[in-house]
Amino acid sequence: MGRHLGGEIHRRNLNAALRRHSELDITCRESRLRILDTLAPDAVINAAALCNFSACEEHPEDSLRVNLDAALSWAEECFRRSIRFVQFTSDYIYDGTKHAPYLEEDPPAPLCVYGRHKAEIEKCLGSEPLALILRVAWIFGLGGRTFMSLMPGQMMTGEVLRVAAGKKGSCLHASTGASATLDLLDAGASGIVNLVQRGETSWEEFAIQCLLQMQSMGFAPRCTRIEPVPFSGMTEGSGQRPAYSVLDVGRAEALLRHPLPTWQEALSAYLGELRRAGS
Repeated sequence: MGRHLGGEIHRRNLNAALRRHSELDITCRESRLRILDTLAPDAVINAAALCNFSACEEHPEDSLRVNLDAALSWAEECFRRSIRFVQFTSDYIYDGTKHAPYLEEDPPAPLCVYGRHKAEIEKCLGSEPLALILRVAWIFGLGGRTFMSLMPGQMMTGEVLRVAAGKKGSCLHASTGASATLDLLDAGASGIVNLVQRGETSWEEFAIQCLLQMQSMGFAPRCTRIEPVPFSGMTEGSGQRPAYSVLDVGRAEALLRHPLPTWQEALSAYLGELRRAGS
């Protein structure tokens, strides 16, 4: 998400100081204070996170340090200076038992370390007027390393793509997320907002649509078969992912004053980015 935020900030010609992971240790208090005191920004967007599901389960102390403690420390220092703070959370705060799109106010019930730490952020910051908490899910985009981001490349090189079946959720094209994040900041939004594409999907459905769109756009993928695998067999480590985590986008669309693109439209936009990038 950070890369796409940087691109959108550049496109809008905004005055911003961007920092890569290699340039800023978000867990370092001295670095945090130096940047905030030197730059005195109007807003801080924290796009850094330890997102690897297995790594969070195997090393919960690392997830705690990066995903929770660092984020809360940045938020505290921002609020002390009347600086707005934007933080991303996750659909993994839920256990998937609702079977209807989750609203912002639905109580969390995380099944994994990553989800517990994201839920704690929402609990601590959700009512702070200077905080904007964007709940995202299944992010994909140019340069990404997520399953959905890598799917087109896998379809170009392999004849069979194995995907988890039976899991329903929402997804977010990183370009959509970057644009909407800045628009929500401009609109003065605060609190928790679900930010995903319109509509629900599954990894299997996303894969089928990806293959069809690639064929229609002239990609000539080698993939000829999508092989569904039971969702329970795709779970790693001790934690679990929710089997259902569709997010309702009504609040986001009301704040933005326009509908968000559907996931099919976002997938088409992503494939277009790949073509222009020569990937």
